[in-house]
Amino acid sequence: MGNKISGVLKAGVILAFGLCATSALADDFDACKEQGGHTGEGTRNPGKSDVSVKDAIPNSIYHYEIWYQGGNNSMTYYQDGTFSAEWNGSNDFLARVGLKYNSDKTYQELSPITADYKFTKQSGNASYSYIGIYGWTQEPLSEYYITDDWFGGKPNPGNRVGEVQVDGETYDIYTNTRYNAPSILDHNETFTQYFSVRRNARQCGHIDITAHMKAWEKYGFKGKLYEAKLLVEAGGGATGKIDFNVLRMQDANTIAAEEAAKSSAAEPESSADATPESSAEVLPTSSAEALPTSSADAAPITPGDSTIAIHTAAKFSVTAGEFQVFNMLGKYMGKVLLADGTSLNDAIYAKFGKAQVYMVKKDGLVKPVRVTK
Repeated sequence: MGNKISGVLKAGVILAFGLCATSALADDFDACKEQGGHTGEGTRNPGKSDVSVKDAIPNSIYHYEIWYQGGNNSMTYYQDGTFSAEWNGSNDFLARVGLKYNSDKTYQELSPITADYKFTKQSGNASYSYIGIYGWTQEPLSEYYITDDWFGGKPNPGNRVGEVQVDGETYDIYTNTRYNAPSILDHNETFTQYFSVRRNARQCGHIDITAHMKAWEKYGFKGKLYEAKLLVEAGGGATGKIDFNVLRMQDANTIAAEEAAKSSAAEPESSADATPESSAEVLPTSSAEALPTSSADAAPITPGDSTIAIHTAAKFSVTAGEFQVFNMLGKYMGKVLLADGTSLNDAIYAKFGKAQVYMVKKDGLVKPVRVTK
């Protein structure tokens, strides 16, 4: 081979389990300045030779996929989208995490599509390699790469047809046709490849995916998006390791969710709705808007849907027990254990040290909670 929201309830639901960033989303987000790390439990997947192993990452907007031909390989992914991978003696190895779509919308309908990332790599041998953005379209079938770095020699993947200035750097544009080659259709096909290769490699930064796709249109790029993911690919008896420790992807869906969160956080809450068991103020939601809760009755996640429905209800008990805590932009922060007679407000503030609105989950229910000093 070379994936409108209104009110406190829905905004909180989307963002509590969107987990769409490794740190709070902001206009001045700079992946290169982020400390980086992994949030949530890591899941290692060894994949299968010549078989695409893929799925949604639980409690995340992201999907993962691993594909390779030969060798001893694996990837480990986390709920916040960060991932690591290692490969040894692979003819062709791909691991990727990002946004998965239904192949029913064009990039224009999903734009703006962007990515922010940071990674570290361990040098290895490879006949060819790509690190950056990757994906496919259907109708027509095509494969695309935005390459920001590589192992060994700089890629020269086809016929150079032009160049584009994006994110302060020049990318050379290449096209190539592959005949009877592996594809996302699980059988071999003939298709066009589109490449943007950065002239100067980097290991962190921002990628305006939409800008590259717009530039490729001049050379025939079109179709319905199947995915947009951060990728590592290495081939030719390749061996190496990589760790994407900052990963954030956005599109029209995640931006809508972010704006809804900002609106909900700014909405005044009714003191009558505060829960008496705790000085932490549980903000009101409408029980009429309640969504399914457990994995047994939750609405299925469809490819391309950037939200995951989690049930909430007007009654939210803050009695003793364990609470999962998220910020209002979806990042999982940790757990607090509340003992009888103690304050949820004090427990959250003591652990996280900030007076703000948090999303708190307990027993399958999610509520926004305003914490004060």
